[in-house]
Amino acid sequence: MKNLRAHWRFLAIVIALALCLIAVKRFRHTGLIQRTSRMTLHALSGRWMVNATYPFWRGRLSTPTQITKIGSLYFIADCFHNRVIYSPSLDTPIAKWSLLDGDLAGPHSIASDSILYVVDDTGRNSLRVYRYHNGKFEHVQTITNLGRRTHRVRYDPDTTAFYALSANSQQMTKLVRNGDHLEEVYEKPLPFLNGAGTRSFTFMDGYMLFVSGPTHQSITKVRYKDDSYEPVDSYDVPPAIAGGNGMNDIFRSGKYLYMTASQKTIIRTTSLDAFRAGQWEDVYSKLGFKGTPYYIEEFDGRIYVPQVEEFSGIVSFVQDGAAMKDVRTQFNSGGPKWVDDDVQVSLPK
Repeated sequence: MKNLRAHWRFLAIVIALALCLIAVKRFRHTGLIQRTSRMTLHALSGRWMVNATYPFWRGRLSTPTQITKIGSLYFIADCFHNRVIYSPSLDTPIAKWSLLDGDLAGPHSIASDSILYVVDDTGRNSLRVYRYHNGKFEHVQTITNLGRRTHRVRYDPDTTAFYALSANSQQMTKLVRNGDHLEEVYEKPLPFLNGAGTRSFTFMDGYMLFVSGPTHQSITKVRYKDDSYEPVDSYDVPPAIAGGNGMNDIFRSGKYLYMTASQKTIIRTTSLDAFRAGQWEDVYSKLGFKGTPYYIEEFDGRIYVPQVEEFSGIVSFVQDGAAMKDVRTQFNSGGPKWVDDDVQVSLPK
């Protein structure tokens, strides 16, 4: 009889723990469950290593939105880990990359004029400015109140200025360097985006190109060097490419334009006119993607495209004429994990 009672008592404890774990799994994305509770539940389930101070998550990427090379250093905007990291070598394991800033709110991009390094602090509607001095990075400035969701920052050598796009308020901020700080030239609304959340823009052939948004399904080409932001052309984006989710980026390499979109889309075409005529190629499967391709960069003779959301990692390849060769998946972190969630909920996105 005693053995029977012990058996039922053990079974009741197991059921109670299982119900607790199910409850945590259901509500973990609401932010209602605190980190201490998560640590306890993970310890009970044999899955310790969740606390944001524990080094395990630092060896992973969680929705890396950009990888780029500035000077001799490589940078990754590790969006859902709220950090930007850097390294002098791509062979360095992620856990050993240096931290530029780990107190960001879902950063998406970094840009530099080789003197100042500027990062969008998306969840705080801000930019953070750094300089490299005496062998280390120093935070020298924070620029706040830049509309809603400062989402992409770029440097333009032609105008020697930084441009920052606020995705949800559809406005552009132009900034110029003065010593070791940036000065704001203007903030301008972008009414041609029709109120659509817009994730990125690029410079091409003396114009600025804005990707399509969820409710504005066209690429828009505008003048910007005269600060007019006057549209000169637009290119409809078919639902088969962006659906209702909008594009992520547009990038030119050689004779090809590459475009990424949510969800799980990367295509290439030979020109915007060819794209408008329906002449484009879906290269998602050829490049072995598993997640959603994001911002595109080219350096060291390769094209690099991070993948986000469903699968975190970086795909790179060599473009040789029309061929895409030597396709690699680097820093493969797989799908989302609880170890990422605890870091992700700690700051606004």
